[in-house]
Amino acid sequence: MVAQIAGGIARQLAKLFLGHAATRVLPDGAMIQALGCSHDLGHPPFGHGGEVALNYCMRNHEGFKGNGETLRLLARLESFPQAARANLTRRTLLGVLKYPH
Repeated sequence: MVAQIAGGIARQLAKLFLGHAATRVLPDGAMIQALGCSHDLGHPPFGHGGEVALNYCMRNHEGFKGNGETLRLLARLESFPQAARANLTRRTLLGVLKYPH
């Protein structure tokens, strides 16, 4: 669902602002799919509200961040055998954390 929404928004932005300098930095469709599909991997149940509650419960232990947990899970997948790993690019891993390339 996140991947579909994100892809639709990116396509619409590219169409509405055709030729604008900012459209050059829009991720391509494959990147948007990868980020959208991995968005919630490290998030707890009950969406972002659950993340806030878990962060509060973990406040004495450096808190909890869903995006950081997603990165940890994806990085762990990279240690799997070649046939089973995600084989993600640096840009994809940074995108999970919501940072540009």
